[in-house]
Amino acid sequence: MDIVEIYLDAIWSIKYEGDDQNIFSLRMSQWDDVEYLYQYFERHRKKIESNPFWSGYTMSDMILATRKERNALIRNFSKYFWNGKNGEHPDFEDKFIMLEKYPADNWAEARELQREYTKMISVQNWLNSIGINTREELYKYEQD
Repeated sequence: MDIVEIYLDAIWSIKYEGDDQNIFSLRMSQWDDVEYLYQYFERHRKKIESNPFWSGYTMSDMILATRKERNALIRNFSKYFWNGKNGEHPDFEDKFIMLEKYPADNWAEARELQREYTKMISVQNWLNSIGINTREELYKYEQD
């Protein structure tokens, strides 16, 4: 694993061993890739069709909505970054788990999220193993 800074002194991502991209860049690429989204929704068609929330949504609707949400997320990240720099809210601290906390167990309830939850715990454990338990320790690590 390696740590990659996404937003200066505010948000970092993990690049897993053997991966070409850090997880943030990978997800942003996937959530903008029509073919990836089509395949994802096809793989999860049964679950989507059984959920009343998605009733009436076409494949195109879901793909378009995902791409719009991705773009909104990027805009919000920029807003949170500048808000944090200017002492305004909401900022990243209002929206994200700090290093000092482990992700809540209820994040692992959905089977689809179990793998991601497990990855978050492994990243937290890896950070602890290299002596990074707080934001201050992460700043020091980045400077070394």
